[in-house]
Amino acid sequence: MVIYRYMAQSFTSDRIIFEKGEQAKFIFACKSRLDITWTALSHKLNINSRSLRNWSKEEKRMAYDSAVKLSEISGVNLPKNIKILKWSDHLKNISVKGGNAHYYKYGKVSDESLRKKSWQEWWEKEGKFKNIKILQRKEIRIPTRDAQLAEFVGIMIGDGNITDYAITITLDTLADKEYILYVKNLLKKLFGINPKIYNLKKYRATNITIQRKNLTEFCGTLGLGVGDKIRQNLDIPNWIKENSDFYIACIRGLFDTDGCVFNHSYKVNGKRYNYIKIALTNKCTLVLLSVKRFLINLGFYVRITKDGNDIRIEKKEDVKKYMEIVGTSNQKFKNKIIQGDVSELA
Repeated sequence: MVIYRYMAQSFTSDRIIFEKGEQAKFIFACKSRLDITWTALSHKLNINSRSLRNWSKEEKRMAYDSAVKLSEISGVNLPKNIKILKWSDHLKNISVKGGNAHYYKYGKVSDESLRKKSWQEWWEKEGKFKNIKILQRKEIRIPTRDAQLAEFVGIMIGDGNITDYAITITLDTLADKEYILYVKNLLKKLFGINPKIYNLKKYRATNITIQRKNLTEFCGTLGLGVGDKIRQNLDIPNWIKENSDFYIACIRGLFDTDGCVFNHSYKVNGKRYNYIKIALTNKCTLVLLSVKRFLINLGFYVRITKDGNDIRIEKKEDVKKYMEIVGTSNQKFKNKIIQGDVSELA
């Protein structure tokens, strides 16, 4: 469940100062208590997963609001010996340090607007006419709009991130081992490019990345914009909604990245009952509502949880029906369903 440019709040809130080693210890303790991936944890905090990983490595100070929220949802108490650094003070400090460093190195204060103006003038007069290899765009295959492309869109809505020059899909290195290979092959088939695979061993995460400006622009034509999906008020694109096969494939990609399969167990009159249930967690309200409407139209009973972040498929017959109609490309979900219930769901 992936690296995103998330909400500005995570960059502009007050900072919390831990003693050395305590920030990483606190974050890892919370993650262990919640037993979820880094991506899922960043979703819960409404922050960029890259920010969360930087905080866990103590490369940057953690946002105070995020630390408080993380403590609340995990039940792990914040250390007593912490201090709060106001964002205004933090910004003033880093501005002074940056300005001093630039002055001592170059003997003058940097003028960003002047630098950009000079670069633009050079580009218009010379740069765009030069045969500079690094500036040349690399071509991609443009696929037709079909079910596989719709599944890709679902994957991107779930655990994907788009910047100006690259797309990245972040998955759990261990739990999604087979699925990582599936996604890699899907991207290669769709766009004719062999993605780069980056294993972040410390965080049990794998990034599947393609760096192509043409690809990020093509994603825009599919309804996938650059940056924060929540700010974009992202929804499943209309070209997918207009075709039921595309819609099913998109939902499969979405569930395979942002979904989970869990076992609900309870006792009645001394007898224990176990039922497999399916959940999808996503912060994009329109996406959840679209998925809910479509599944209801297919005859499913689904509900959105009170916090508004989860869709649940809870009836045994609906779980079986989901596997028959939508299915999954993620082996971990197949394994969980096979191991957790009768073979008729396999």
